[in-house]
Amino acid sequence: MRDRLHTGVVIAVLLLVGALLGSVLLEWGDRRDGPGIPADRAPLMQGTTSSELERMRASLEVLNGAGDRGAAERVSERLRDMGFDVKTFGNARSFDQGRTELLDRSGRQGAAQAIADSLGGVPVRADPAPELYLDATLLLGSDWREVLARVSR
Repeated sequence: MRDRLHTGVVIAVLLLVGALLGSVLLEWGDRRDGPGIPADRAPLMQGTTSSELERMRASLEVLNGAGDRGAAERVSERLRDMGFDVKTFGNARSFDQGRTELLDRSGRQGAAQAIADSLGGVPVRADPAPELYLDATLLLGSDWREVLARVSR
């Protein structure tokens, strides 16, 4: 009985190690070609301008600095509809933000500017935070409805 239990545990451990190794190999296989556009989307990218590509690759978070319920979620939905990669949304540390502004987190040429331009010229301020793994933070101010109206046309 004890030998069967021991054998069962050994088999379970080997299966677990095999599954883990297989998962790592699959993940490595997906990344070995480097970053880029997946092959199944490549035909869709033909004829796409560089500013449109910047938009598709730009990642950001949206923070509600105005205190209006649902503001960050509404703006996030609109930005996603526009092709931006909104990683997260939520509340800012305070709700006293007078004007909406974009914080450039990565310093990556074109990414923050593509977002700002799409929002009708929202001001951009450099505030590097590479630990966030984002291109920008959109900090919504009390004027967020006007910003949303400019991009909803």
